[in-house]
Amino acid sequence: MPPMLFCEIAWMETYTGNPADNPRGAGSDSEGKDAEKYNFKPFNDRMLGYVAAGRHRTIVINKLGASKDALSCEGVDVVWIAPRPDQHGLVVVGWYRKATVFHKLQRHPDRGLYQCEAEEVNCVLLESTSRDIEVERASKGRPGRPGQHNVWFGDSPYGKELKRKLKKLLNQEFDKGQLNTRASQLAGTFQSPPKGIKKPSRATHVVYGRDPHVHSYVLQRAKGLCELCKKPAPFMSSSNAPFLEVHHVKRLADGGADVPHNAVALCPNCHREAHHGIKWKEIGKKLKRVASWS
Repeated sequence: MPPMLFCEIAWMETYTGNPADNPRGAGSDSEGKDAEKYNFKPFNDRMLGYVAAGRHRTIVINKLGASKDALSCEGVDVVWIAPRPDQHGLVVVGWYRKATVFHKLQRHPDRGLYQCEAEEVNCVLLESTSRDIEVERASKGRPGRPGQHNVWFGDSPYGKELKRKLKKLLNQEFDKGQLNTRASQLAGTFQSPPKGIKKPSRATHVVYGRDPHVHSYVLQRAKGLCELCKKPAPFMSSSNAPFLEVHHVKRLADGGADVPHNAVALCPNCHREAHHGIKWKEIGKKLKRVASWS
């Protein structure tokens, strides 16, 4: 089982540097809270995360399995936790999977301070309305829980049980709501198709990891029109974008890749027909040509 590290940060909505996204709670100094604002803003397809790691700004990475003289520890699941806005307890706000955790504070010329690093496709930020995984604080009669320090290794019986529960959740990678949220944050102009994921990860729940870059790119390529019936999207989504659904020509369950040339944007009716219609084979062949799939 990969090591897991809990990092307490301030509560924010997006952690993407939005000036209106004011930090609430946690114990960072002013410089640290400014750094936390970017914990889920991609930098060259990676996330760089900051946590106020005590007075010396160091993380004891040998507790994660690193050697005594190591400068960093790889393959760590970093779970970001934050106090609720009403200050009633801690909740999980997101995580980095397969992250590198540095012993000493790092500084990026554009990003600023950080101490954890992971590939963007291995990172999940939960929507604020979905942050319902509680983490108990330490108190009299309830030791072995996060206390005054913002870095917690979860070595207690409570921590080990919490880790087991979280492992099941982390293995899901993305659910559909998180994928749509991430894709909408990436909306913009792509100069070239993203690489995607050739072998999407699979959890026991049969939920597949997907690249939000591919999701966003395919929707942008469609320009608001269903790529099968060529009609405009039936309505605007809550994010004020034409509502289309991304369909994989060769299903992920059949070994299909999450890449642009295996994905198309469809209206809900065409999407259902592609899966369940009597002409699904004929539609599949047509969609192969649309997506330039081979």
